[in-house]
Amino acid sequence: MIKKLALVATLALLTSACSGTMCKARGCKVVVSDSVVAAAAGTNAPVLFEFDSATLTPAGEAALAGYVDQLKNSDKSYTIVGYTDDMGSEEYNLGLSKRRAESTKAYFVKNGVDGKKLATVGKGETNFVASNDTAQGRAQNRRIEIETN
Repeated sequence: MIKKLALVATLALLTSACSGTMCKARGCKVVVSDSVVAAAAGTNAPVLFEFDSATLTPAGEAALAGYVDQLKNSDKSYTIVGYTDDMGSEEYNLGLSKRRAESTKAYFVKNGVDGKKLATVGKGETNFVASNDTAQGRAQNRRIEIETN
């Protein structure tokens, strides 16, 4: 639970300056994953994307809605990075992670964020944040990270 709360706390760093241990050398990072959003909502249900889908769910859109104004009003640029769990082939998951990042960008652009400020990349089943041996761990690995450039 402490890990989830720490991840939820990082969401507030989207447009703030880096400080302390939450700062990465390449810029602040916001992690939005099924488990993080679920922890914030007090549930364990996946919310960003359906399994094997790049379409944001209504709950996923609601999770991202709080960042629209921050992104619109920021003079920074961002990279939206998509990740998957390890279910499926590496090649397929790489494509799925890219489609999820693109879907997230499309949501932001549809809501008024300048698309020129948003780059996307898919990293597939890399950089796991949890074990893929459990459903909960796989949910944590299906995530979007938004990094400042």
